[in-house]
Amino acid sequence: MQQALLISVDELWLKGKNRDGYFEMMREHLREYFIAEKVGAFTLRNQGQRFLCEFSERFPSIPEQLIRGLRLLPGLHTIIPVECVVERTLEAMFLSAQRSILKMKAKRWPFTFKVETYRSDKKFSMNSMEISRELGHLLLVAFPELKVDVHRPDFLIEVFVESEKILVATEYFRGMGGLPIGTAGHAITLISGGIDSPVASYFMAKRGLAQTFAFFHAYPYVGDEVKEKIIKLIGLLAPSHRKTKLVVIPFGKIQEIIGTHAYPEYRTVLFRLYMLKTAELLADKVEAGALITGDGLGQVSSQTLVNLSVINTLLKLIVLRPLIGLNKIEIIDWAKKIGTYQTSIIPHDDACALFAPKRPTTRANQDYVKEFLLKHPMEDEQKLALSTAQIYTFDVRGKFVKEKNFLFE
Repeated sequence: MQQALLISVDELWLKGKNRDGYFEMMREHLREYFIAEKVGAFTLRNQGQRFLCEFSERFPSIPEQLIRGLRLLPGLHTIIPVECVVERTLEAMFLSAQRSILKMKAKRWPFTFKVETYRSDKKFSMNSMEISRELGHLLLVAFPELKVDVHRPDFLIEVFVESEKILVATEYFRGMGGLPIGTAGHAITLISGGIDSPVASYFMAKRGLAQTFAFFHAYPYVGDEVKEKIIKLIGLLAPSHRKTKLVVIPFGKIQEIIGTHAYPEYRTVLFRLYMLKTAELLADKVEAGALITGDGLGQVSSQTLVNLSVINTLLKLIVLRPLIGLNKIEIIDWAKKIGTYQTSIIPHDDACALFAPKRPTTRANQDYVKEFLLKHPMEDEQKLALSTAQIYTFDVRGKFVKEKNFLFE
């Protein structure tokens, strides 16, 4: 029997006239993913609101790592491994379902089951209810220990009657959901070595927002160990993106100027502000329309309502803060769920901590911050930082593929 995947796209019913464009972007992401996974020749065909992916190589079963990767792609609702039954008969359906039950028997026995049929080919000799009833009867005869439960079965067998073949499914995997990556635009994500920013990136990827990652490397105050940690984190996030780029921006000189000339209690707010303003310059170069941070309201001194408001008024781009209303335990739970937590908690040097005052302001004076910006615009330092930054590129599997200088004319 030929194995295939039936892949449902999430939220398409919301999109109206934009539906075809969203569907096509999801198709391209899937195509890139399958090529990167080296599955051999494959076809990707529309099946209503779904894709049917058929492989030239005949797998005994769909590889688990293939399904794990698909579950990380934004925009997918369900991934369903199916057997393609070319002989469109009740007996062929039974043989396919029987094989699945025998596999299940090794794990659990006996169990309850249900057959559910979807018949898109209305010319087929039996209707959906007749197929479900007759197939269920054949399975009960073959396996008398089984029982039917139409409300909460242990084992659901779904049959999709198409015009050319019949698909039989017994396993179901929930996808990431949301919108296909890139459909919501492009943003710069400020990534740190902590727990929060990777989770913020995940949330916005789920809403279809393509991202370029910016890490502000406080060299020479910190070494390259933190940079290696960031590269590892981006490798974990990259499978939810396409052609992921990480820009490592040297920021030590700007921090030194702030540390020398600013009131000590304002250093943290100003560090954050200048990072965001440098990210705006980067956004202009890569045509991004927003910034993403892992800020949580009141979590640290720079994230109080007053300080966030002061920072916002001095920026041109919108700052998206998807974690703003979550508490720390919720963010940690999400970091564990998406697989970034263990990397995020690896200790690393932090230049912000080196410059941090004992009592940072939680209610920054906007006039003072504006005055500091006028006296120390640091546009040349920001442009120099970007011109000497390094760019790292990752493929759709999260593999680091190349490094180069990120130069601006």
